[in-house]
This record gives sequence, structure tokens and C-alpha cells, in this order.
Amino acid sequence: MEERKTFTKHCSLREFEIFRVASSKGIAPPMTKSDPVRHTIAAPWYKTLNEFPQDEWKRFYPQLALQVRKIHRAGYVWLDPSEENIVVNETGVLYLIDFGLSLPKSSLWGKEDAQAAQAFDLEESKWVAGVIPLSQKPSEFVLEKCNGRYKFVSRPV
Repeated sequence: MEERKTFTKHCSLREFEIFRVASSKGIAPPMTKSDPVRHTIAAPWYKTLNEFPQDEWKRFYPQLALQVRKIHRAGYVWLDPSEENIVVNETGVLYLIDFGLSLPKSSLWGKEDAQAAQAFDLEESKWVAGVIPLSQKPSEFVLEKCNGRYKFVSRPV
């Protein structure tokens, strides 16, 4: 039987804790080993999104949106979204990795009554993070770009 490839990463205590939480909620790959003293994690090695042809990416968007929502509900904002930090296992399940830039959403905006929102700008092919009131749904907002800056604004009724 062929031995399964894994990736191992040494990280900060903050990233270790966020990866641990994300892994326990199915957002990050399951940890096969962890060392809380050395802040080392090991998890199965999966294909990154950029290893798939770009015309196949669309089939992963629903899972990606769900995983981003789950990390926000866990209290964190994933601030390093890139094709290299999205992995897919052999059965097509998508996971997020690399939480080195991630922060608790309350420390990022200093607002407990806010929720994180992330959107993908198709024109510029990049992710944008922002904040919206906790009392409203992300679907009630649209991403607006003005003078090179992004913001989430209420969707016109």
C-alpha cells in the first residue's frame, strides 16, 4: 500500500490555534499530527486549486463560499485567500489552508456586532474582505468599488 503524502508546517501559536479550530470544523484538512509546543501541524497533502484547469474552478465555488462562511462563523477572517491556499481532496472536498494572516474578526474591526464578509472581484480576480452588521445577511449587500477601494453597501431594494 502506498504511503499517503502529508504536508507539515511550523507556524505561530495563533495560526496553530486557528488551524486546530478550522480542522475540527471541517474547514481545514484533518490534522494527522500536531505539536502544540513547537506549533507544528501535519495534514494530508491535497491538490491546490491552481492545479486544476481554470475552467473547472467554478464547480468549487459553492464549497468555497461555504468554507469561508464557516470560518467567519468560527470567529475568524481568512486574510490570505489565494489558489495555493485552497486544497481539494481526492473525492472533491474543498478545504482552506494557511491561516498565518488570519485574525479573530473582533480584533480586526473591534466590533462584536459585526460579521466578516468576503467577496471575489471577477474583473480583477482577487478576494476582498470587509465587514457588515451582524443583524443583516451577506446576501443583502453588494461589493462596490470606488477610487480603487472596496466596500460592502446595502443592496438596492
